[in-house]
Amino acid sequence: MNKRVLTGLVVVFSLLAAFLAAEPWIPSVQGAAQGIVCTVKSSTNCPTNPLGVSTLAGATSVVVNVAVQNSPSLAGFEIIVKTNNSIISPTTVSVTGSVVPGASNGILGECINNSGNACTTLDGPGIVHLVVQGSGSTVAPTTGLLFSITYSITVNTPSTGAPIVFQTGCAISSNGNSCVNILTISA
Repeated sequence: MNKRVLTGLVVVFSLLAAFLAAEPWIPSVQGAAQGIVCTVKSSTNCPTNPLGVSTLAGATSVVVNVAVQNSPSLAGFEIIVKTNNSIISPTTVSVTGSVVPGASNGILGECINNSGNACTTLDGPGIVHLVVQGSGSTVAPTTGLLFSITYSITVNTPSTGAPIVFQTGCAISSNGNSCVNILTISA
């Protein structure tokens, strides 16, 4: 690895570490004070049960949204989503239409199927890990799209489909150990 690439990596990881240490990460999955974060197919209304994607329709891909509902003012997030990679496999993520201001220029880390620049020991096949810091903050209460994931369909499944859930095992979380962290802004 040449010196310029190594220096660039050190700078990126130093900035990420400084951001995570300096900002008050308040995770949320299902807490009234933090709002709700969920996976949905076409809206921002969070269902009570985890989303299951049926692949019987003959399609080759499906888009799943990660949404937030009734959150305090927010300026970024770190979320890890997982599914059964033998049924549907994540291929891309998009922050187009995200409620986070400047999200497209604020992607600090992205790992898909254990490939990318934000991969950790919690990542692997079937997992999307995205870290975003916006250029500003939303107005509370915030409801809307955080990001979208495109999955390729690898096998047809029964109508119950492939569940899409949040990874567990994260040290920073107020909802058990789910890997959903929302950067909120206090008034």
